[in-house]
Amino acid sequence: MACDFITKGKRAAACLNNIGGVKNLYFGLFADYGMTVSAQELTSIGSLDEVFKYEVIGTGAGVTETFTPNADNLTSFIAQALNATFAGIDAATQNELQLILKHRSLVFAEDYNGNIKLMGYSNGVWGSGGTAVYGSAKGDLNGYTVEFTAEEKDYAPLLSSSAKTALAAAVSNSYIS
Repeated sequence: MACDFITKGKRAAACLNNIGGVKNLYFGLFADYGMTVSAQELTSIGSLDEVFKYEVIGTGAGVTETFTPNADNLTSFIAQALNATFAGIDAATQNELQLILKHRSLVFAEDYNGNIKLMGYSNGVWGSGGTAVYGSAKGDLNGYTVEFTAEEKDYAPLLSSSAKTALAAAVSNSYIS
């Protein structure tokens, strides 16, 4: 099997026009929805018709993707990690987070630049940790921290504009009160 090689170079950014962080997470049950990915872009979400939106305020969430090679075996994968913080302790949030952590999911992570990436496209995302934090000082977190991981062949694909529109149409209007 031949290996593909790069076809273009990349120039350094000309201006400081990006911002870090995740502002919204969309969770869907992992299944084969017939999604389409081409050249690292998700162009169709297929039959996925319901996702649940979790807003993240401030610096409460981040995604890291790590290329993990093994030269001895000639294998590699991308380790995808998501951490998120949700303020406030209540039974409804605790129940929903517990359900997410215990199921294989698809996670769409939207950053502050308008990009949306799909974590767990082929293998799903699993909860890998979580805490309920009461804090010890008045200004400490009172809420939940959760962690999710996935291992995929490729980096999480970015959604095309049409896939973003379809994702927005799939967002449930059911929220924790």
